[in-house]
Amino acid sequence: MGTPTPNIPVADLKRGPSWHQLGYATDLLVATQYGKTIDQTLFTWDAPTIVSVMSEAGFQWGGTFTDANGNPTPDVVHFQIKPPSSYSDRRAAAQRVEDYFNNCMNGAQ
Repeated sequence: MGTPTPNIPVADLKRGPSWHQLGYATDLLVATQYGKTIDQTLFTWDAPTIVSVMSEAGFQWGGTFTDANGNPTPDVVHFQIKPPSSYSDRRAAAQRVEDYFNNCMNGAQ
């Protein structure tokens, strides 16, 4: 299977595929104008606009994550959205994403 690509979450065989792999989570990385990624520990993530916009769209921000004991475990670049509860709703959501992607690839968006 080879070595996983850095920064790409890998499925945990006991817990199943990650929310990233299922399309319900993303990591927003900050880059310079030259494409170099900025170390998230050096970047001040008090970017209320990004967090606000993502929250309004229904995403939970990883900056508020805690462990089972309630200790802060922030993942400031992470945003996730709860998947639809029913199978048919998940299929419909996946179809909308696929249609949007295909439209973008065909220049329709």
